[in-house]
Amino acid sequence: GHTSSQVFEDGDGMLALQFAKIPEGIDILVTHAPPETSLLKGKLCSSVLRDRLVSMERPPKIVICGHAHKFGGACDTIKSHSGKAIKVMCVAKTQTLLDV
Repeated sequence: GHTSSQVFEDGDGMLALQFAKIPEGIDILVTHAPPETSLLKGKLCSSVLRDRLVSMERPPKIVICGHAHKFGGACDTIKSHSGKAIKVMCVAKTQTLLDV
């Protein structure tokens, strides 16, 4: 097996294998790095994650991520190939997302 840090160090192929395990039909996905979107771009965002999400028939409705602190508070939407909207929310380390 691989540790989580080895997955990121091993590159896109290993990431694709890990992201392939994201199940269809879940409501919320929490990830470290955000998927690349039209608003969220750069080395901190994952095109591999975006590719997995848009290829899903029943993608998550919401993706919450926190790695790209400069995007804290940013929201964007991507569409899957099946036409489903996926809301992407970046949370900064000091931002409250839910108060329960």
